[in-house]
Amino acid sequence: MLSNRLRSLLMSLGPVRIGLGSLFATALIPGLVVGLALSYGIYQNERSRLQQSALQTTRALLKAIDSELIKAEFTTLTLSKSENLREKNYSAFYAQAKDVIKATDAGVNFVLTDLTGQQILNTAHTYGTPLPRHGNPDQFTRVLRTGRPAISVLYQGPVLKRLI
Repeated sequence: MLSNRLRSLLMSLGPVRIGLGSLFATALIPGLVVGLALSYGIYQNERSRLQQSALQTTRALLKAIDSELIKAEFTTLTLSKSENLREKNYSAFYAQAKDVIKATDAGVNFVLTDLTGQQILNTAHTYGTPLPRHGNPDQFTRVLRTGRPAISVLYQGPVLKRLI
């Protein structure tokens, strides 16, 4: 008799369980939707913030690179007007170039090349040391053809033996 009573009590709770489950689902689903919408909004805001940060960093790097390129070009143009260079006093020009590079911090070394691509002097070596030809003949030819400074791809320098 006890088992029949228990069975009947459990049977009568069936609709209550379904009702509680429906109530729980009704409350849970909107909460999940709101939670997902908030998460997506946070994701979009963070993504936008990261994009802005990356853009600012890129602009700062470009500005720094432009500054270094302008400094190098100005140093080269200044040295090109040297009286020592004009008079082909290469040993005096070598000393002048070393001083200018050190004072301006406009690079590691200065290379003077003749019209055939042969290096005449390279401040990375002692003056008078035998030197190789220019390490990037395509760039060298482009500079001769246009008469303008040029930026090249990275290439292995024949004197420093590293990418320049």
